[in-house]
Amino acid sequence: MPLAPGSTFAGYTIIRMLGTGEAGEVYLAQDPRLSRQDALKILPAR
Repeated sequence: MPLAPGSTFAGYTIIRMLGTGEAGEVYLAQDPRLSRQDALKILPAR
């Protein structure tokens, strides 16, 4: 299930999806505590 831009996941604010594949979804996310952007990979449930 894709995360919507502006939503929060694990303390990160989602900016946009970067890509998706068999290994999961990758998002560009903002870390509000460190004031930086990070790539956040969400693995599928198995």
